Amino acid sequence: MNKRKQLYASYLKSGHWQELKKQALARDGFKCTSCGSTLKLHGHHKLYRHNLRACTVEDIVTLCKRCHEQLHRDKAKARKEKRRQQAKILRAVIWTALVKGTGP
Repeated sequence: MNKRKQLYASYLKSGHWQELKKQALARDGFKCTSCGSTLKLHGHHKLYRHNLRACTVEDIVTLCKRCHEQLHRDKAKARKEKRRQQAKILRAVIWTALVKGTGP
């Protein structure tokens, strides 16, 4: 586990996070804001701040385990697709430059 993930895992055990999560769960009626489930609720950061102690309850949304995991899978898939598209564009730019003789 890299240092950033270690710091985040440690933060999730902190009193600050536990209090924010408790406030978010109460605000959201102890229900998943995506599907309405009341089982296995998680607090999800909508925004990851550089300084985690600066997080507020507005940065947290309540999700059930299933919706939380799906959200992260979808985000990972979107990041992978974005990298694939960027690589495709880069290859096209390089190919065009080589064909025109203006390449590296």
